[in-house]
Amino acid sequence: MQNVHDIVRPGGEVFVAGRGIVDLEEESRHKALAKVIATHDPDNKLTIGRHKDTGEWVLFLRPKANPFGIDAPYPLLGMGKELPSPELIERILVETDTRRSGDKILNDITAANERVRKPARSHADEAIERLAEAAESYMNAHGQTPYYRSTRNLDLKNRPYRKDAD
Repeated sequence: MQNVHDIVRPGGEVFVAGRGIVDLEEESRHKALAKVIATHDPDNKLTIGRHKDTGEWVLFLRPKANPFGIDAPYPLLGMGKELPSPELIERILVETDTRRSGDKILNDITAANERVRKPARSHADEAIERLAEAAESYMNAHGQTPYYRSTRNLDLKNRPYRKDAD
């Protein structure tokens, strides 16, 4: 029987039938990530692997859980070219868990949108105020007003029932 150290290449790689050359360190980190995913996904719908087209590490939806009826894993979230750490995967799974923290996620999105919209809204409000003031100033300068006047009409021709003006 051959010693395992004789089979392993100097870079920590080994040839596995059906898979080719496998990096043992990467394989052990991949198993650690699978354990983290299993703790946060009791339905066993998620898995992590390399995307065949881009080479990125991706969080996939397993084929049986795929709502689109496709018999291939559906990519959900890209993690980059390097294999992510278990802490990063755990943080991402906790942050994106809509079942447990959907309200918090929605509140965070709403707050972020509000922060983006607030400066634009204040500029628009200022512009509307300046426009309203300019329109009112123009109308007043030309003897018109957008408001109903409740002052007394002292012109006698408009009040035939009164003999004298007040």
